Amino acid sequence: AWRVGGGEIERAIEAQRRRLETDADNRDALRALERLYAATGGWEELVEVLSRRMPLERNVAEQRAIARRAALVLEEKIGDGARAIEAHREVTASFGPDRETLHSLARLYESAGQNTELLEVLESDVDFCE
Repeated sequence: AWRVGGGEIERAIEAQRRRLETDADNRDALRALERLYAATGGWEELVEVLSRRMPLERNVAEQRAIARRAALVLEEKIGDGARAIEAHREVTASFGPDRETLHSLARLYESAGQNTELLEVLESDVDFCE
């Protein structure tokens, strides 16, 4: 677990970044950074790491889960509705609609007052259930 002092966390982050300098696709380093940034609230950095890690995964379900996590971080931790909408739309474009992503989009469109888009998502959700 990551129960280390503040300076140790910075050193751990720097060590993983150095690993990525020599091997940009090092999934172990990306996963380590993912845990470190999540533990320390480095939300923008976490979204970047998730974006880098997602295409490296071979399993489509894992790719979808990583893309959804990035979208949820944008929505819930960073509070950037516009970027969260774009990220959720990319999930549905890349992997097809799923219930959780459609509900996230509906919530975001509703709070943004984007009623036309909200209606489209709600219709998609009904189609998804049939």
